[in-house]
This record gives sequence, C-alpha cells and structure tokens, in this order.
Amino acid sequence: MNVTYERLPIRCGKRQCRCNTSDQSSWHGPYWYAFWNDPKTGRKRSFYIGKHFRAPHAPPRPRGFGERRQPPDEEARARRKAPPSPPPRHGSKLEAAAELLGLASNASQADAKKTWKRLAVENHPDRFTGRERAQREERAKQINAAWDIYRKYRGWT
Repeated sequence: MNVTYERLPIRCGKRQCRCNTSDQSSWHGPYWYAFWNDPKTGRKRSFYIGKHFRAPHAPPRPRGFGERRQPPDEEARARRKAPPSPPPRHGSKLEAAAELLGLASNASQADAKKTWKRLAVENHPDRFTGRERAQREERAKQINAAWDIYRKYRGWT
C-alpha cells in the first residue's frame, strides 16, 4: 500500500470562528494527513495524523509564520561559551580506595568495616574454583589493599 503524507490547513466548523471563510490564511493548522488508495474500493482514503508529525525521510519543516520558535538549548550555549575544562585531576588514594570499596570518603568506621567485611566474604577465593578463583583472588587483594589505604588515611587502626 502506497501512503503519502500532506500538511493541510483545515476548518474547525465552529460558527463564530474566522476559519469559516474561503480565505485559507485564516484556517487552522496545517495538520498532517495520510492518503492512500483503498485496495477494495479503489477510492482515495485519508486519515488525520496530527499537528506535530514528521513524514518519514523528510527534512525538518521550516517554521511557519506565527509559529513559536523552539527555546534555545541553554546547556549547549553554555558549553560553547565556557572555556575548555582542564584535564581531569587524578583523585587521591583515599578517593580511589573509597570508590573501590563503594564507600563515601567520609563514611563512619562501623559502616566502612561492615562494607569491607561483606566484600571480603563475597570475593574470598576459597569459595570459587578454576579461572574465577584467580580473578577473585586478585579482587580480594585489591579490596584488602584499598581497606588498608582507607584506614591509614582516616587514622584508624
């Protein structure tokens, strides 16, 4: 079935509306309609699609007279005007350790210890076999090293 799309102005049919004249400049719209030939009857059929439709593979339509302009993208404008940001600074050892443990850098000692113990139990190499055991062994080493750094920077024993 071959479907074509057209934008057409319409009349609303209200008695006091200005669209009830032959002057199409005061009609409403334009609104999108789909047109096709009915295979059973051979007659042309149409269907109302709406006002904010873009036909497939069609370029964006130009703004019509009286239509509102899209609001400017404030973030894009700010990004264009802002000077280029400096390269990202490498975080401190405390931040890296806190990230690996999944903690905030100001977590309480009890919460930090609880999190470290949970991660140590979850990643203990004795719970796994084969290739995964080697991976978990490496992960357990990273967790313990991060815990030592975190404790040292926070002044805990």
